[in-house]
Amino acid sequence: TNDRLRLRMGRFSWLPVTFIVIITMSYTFTSLGVVLDDIKYTPFFLKDMGEILGKYESDKSLKLLARKPHAAYYADLVPSMFPDDIRTIKELVDYCRKYKIDYVLYSLVEAKYRPHLRELLNLDKEYPGLKRIYASMYGVVYKVIMD
Repeated sequence: TNDRLRLRMGRFSWLPVTFIVIITMSYTFTSLGVVLDDIKYTPFFLKDMGEILGKYESDKSLKLLARKPHAAYYADLVPSMFPDDIRTIKELVDYCRKYKIDYVLYSLVEAKYRPHLRELLNLDKEYPGLKRIYASMYGVVYKVIMD
């Protein structure tokens, strides 16, 4: 079968392999560009919040719960992703305590995807189990009080 195919294709037998290699390489370069752009264009407030938290917290083994790992990266902390099944602030605090998560970052972007926790953006209120560390017009960082 291979011999018949080679005879039919003649001198163009290298063409399918070359085509596959070109497609694979273009996909690789395109994907790499998307990843680099995502890092390059991180929302500035995540970088700012991460750097401020990094200066505040000297223990770099602690965890930061957020929608994306960017702020944890800039704070030099361990990233932890927001679970999808958290519906209340009490559930959030219980989850953080269970998994030993030390900080929670909740921003306007998180509010878009998790509107049931939007109350965390209300800076006039205190929440059991959470202590506000930093707040800006874009979001807030809470320290989880472990019992």
